[in-house]
Amino acid sequence: MIRREAVSAANRFGLGARPGTLERIDDPRAWLQSQLGTPPATSPAALSSSADYLRAEYDYLRERREMREEGKPGEAAMGFRQRFGRQQQAELGWRYRQAVVTEQDFVERLVRFWSNHFAVSVDKRTATLYAAPMEREAIRPHATGDFADLLLAVERHPAMLRYLDNVRSVGEQSRLAERQRRRAQDDAAPRAGLNENLAREILELHTLGVDGGYAQDDVRELARAITGWSVPAARGRQAGDGNASFQFRPNAHEAGTRQVLGRRYAADGEAQGRAILRDLAVHPATARHVCGKLARHFISDTPPPAVIERMAAAWQRHGGALRAVYTALIDSDEAWSGDARKLKTPDDFVVSTLRSTGTATIAQPRVLAGLLGRLGQPPFTPRSPEGFADAAADWSGADAVWKRIQAAQSLAETAAGEDPDPLRTAAVGIATRRARAAVRQSRLPVEDLTMSITRRHFLTAGAAATTLSLWPRFAQASGRGDTRLLVVLLRGGLDGLHAVVPTGDPQHAALRGRLAVADARRLDADFALHPALAFSHELYARREWMPVLAVAPPYRQRSHFEAQDNLESGTAATGGASGGWLNRCVAALPSSRALSVSTVMPLILRGPAEATTWSPPLPDDVNPILLQRLQTLYAADPHLAHPFEQAVAAQGMQAGGNVARLPQAMAAAARFMAANGGPRVGFVENTGWDTHAQQGPVLARKLGELDQGLRQFHDGIGEAWSRTVVVVATEFGRTAAVNGTGGTDHGTGALAMLAGGAVAGGRVAGDWPGLSPSQLNEGRDLRATADLRSVFKGVVGDHLGIARTTLDARVFPDSGGTTAMKDLLRG
Repeated sequence: MIRREAVSAANRFGLGARPGTLERIDDPRAWLQSQLGTPPATSPAALSSSADYLRAEYDYLRERREMREEGKPGEAAMGFRQRFGRQQQAELGWRYRQAVVTEQDFVERLVRFWSNHFAVSVDKRTATLYAAPMEREAIRPHATGDFADLLLAVERHPAMLRYLDNVRSVGEQSRLAERQRRRAQDDAAPRAGLNENLAREILELHTLGVDGGYAQDDVRELARAITGWSVPAARGRQAGDGNASFQFRPNAHEAGTRQVLGRRYAADGEAQGRAILRDLAVHPATARHVCGKLARHFISDTPPPAVIERMAAAWQRHGGALRAVYTALIDSDEAWSGDARKLKTPDDFVVSTLRSTGTATIAQPRVLAGLLGRLGQPPFTPRSPEGFADAAADWSGADAVWKRIQAAQSLAETAAGEDPDPLRTAAVGIATRRARAAVRQSRLPVEDLTMSITRRHFLTAGAAATTLSLWPRFAQASGRGDTRLLVVLLRGGLDGLHAVVPTGDPQHAALRGRLAVADARRLDADFALHPALAFSHELYARREWMPVLAVAPPYRQRSHFEAQDNLESGTAATGGASGGWLNRCVAALPSSRALSVSTVMPLILRGPAEATTWSPPLPDDVNPILLQRLQTLYAADPHLAHPFEQAVAAQGMQAGGNVARLPQAMAAAARFMAANGGPRVGFVENTGWDTHAQQGPVLARKLGELDQGLRQFHDGIGEAWSRTVVVVATEFGRTAAVNGTGGTDHGTGALAMLAGGAVAGGRVAGDWPGLSPSQLNEGRDLRATADLRSVFKGVVGDHLGIARTTLDARVFPDSGGTTAMKDLLRG
């Protein structure tokens, strides 16, 4: 008989059982321990190194430049994807084949954990070629070694140096900066300077954690210590080591003693930064932060604190030796209890499915990557340095459940082995023993699953006759005037000074320099609008659009992720609620539901009120007999039963289009919200607003997409526009001055935007604090003069008719001191 602990070892600690694996696990703990003595698999020589990619990329850029100089743009070298696509597919093919065939899958899972901990996203072009090599070159060799070695290998890798802009960071007092200042002819000339991005994420994400006791001065000091950490330049490769992928540039380094967390570090060039990282690697806060993440990954979303303390103690005793930390995890009885359970992420689900079928080859990596993208977890594309989410709440929405059903059927049909069963494939992602028992008790024959009946036929002709309990359509919107509310969250921190330009502030031009926006459209005597926001300007003229200046959520410490959680929870402090204020708002309305156009349920819509997610479905129709069998399976799981019911019913909603881009997402939201009986409240999110470098062209494109999305929502929602409010918000603003890489760093006071026929627009709202040094927050950021919750209150109270007492006590708990902003809506 297979022990429950063996199943846990294979599924929670490993990547899923291959045929025969469970029968071979006699002692689950010893089985895991034995793997720690085996180093992770090394990549084949056929895969390019980072140094190879640097050479190839420089050659590619040189060829394109020469073509342009010869006046042959139409005959330029092939595009970037064409040039490197085959190599990138080979990278993915090897990565997933290794995950599927390995017998050391605990170690392989650790590699993938660390790859997500040190997340790099390939949607940033300069990092595209280097994310997979970073996993092979920096993470695999150190996944079971010392954390300090792992940390140094990652932070010095081209992927991380490029992704978080350190290759552009130059010390303000370095020789390079001094030389550029002497050559500068005017204030608008480009100058190199400091970039905080990598230093901040090292402290906040990679080591100490957001509550690890560091301050802004520590961020700046660490950023100065790692100036000069870069990659070989194209010209320098010929003279130096052609196989190197890291280069220290002394001319860009800011010399001098640095002080981080109260400890002083002597001026010692590159060694200064290495010394700081080695101390961070063994810091008690690092041990607690990283051990907490390990425990949440391998045990449950809420692991026992005693296990985390045990692991952190091992970390401290052994100086960050990871094998000792893993041993403490394995030896903890709590890790093997019945309460220890995890919902698989899409990547885990797909890998464990392929392992369960005995698949040994990954013939089409592009198809696999596409499937994972539609499931919400495209390889190496978390779109944030925080990495992909690792909690059930992020992956158990109705839309996510439906796509797993589709993926299970597709994978079963193409899997190796005999008699593939989509039901058993789908069951790979269900955690409870009761649910697995439901699979064994199913009496419907496998051959019934070959029936060729489309989802549309099932839903329209046969749904009433099945035993499925379909979720009813969105209830007819009711309440105050059949109003609609759409919240758009711009993740990353929009630079409000770039979108709504304070042309009347005497400090603006000097602070912005080369980032000053040309051809801004006048709003009033003191402010103008970025030219990419042309439709917004039209709405402003119609008094249907309004900026709200200098607002911020209560959290003011410049962490993306804490600020986003604070904004979405609607509480006075971080971690103040497990659900979101928009969900609580829906709960206060009679017979209302909400929709998020996304693959996973965002925090802002989690909670007791009815809410669902939607994104374009996979092209595969789901066999209705499979759905009947899955009803029993999902009904046995308390966490997934309701999302399954929602998923089946929600397939009647069709919007079409790819919602990866903001305009398409807002268009889809409009179609749903305009429908008879459509959702009254909607939510859309968009990433890519964190502009540490080259902000001008990036924000021109992003603001254009936002403006296009607003136009599509306006056109799509039709006559309901007159009863609609769109709230656009972001977690914080940016620094008032330009940084050294043509961008801005994390700030405080931000911009909100309101649009819609119900908005009392045509004016600039908010209390402008000014940009003089004495007026800035800590001498660097626009000061926030209003709590963002006051804007939300001013909208939902008047627009949706929610009483102030309800807003103060339930929607935004304990916020009685934050009054609603007045006169935002038409009377």
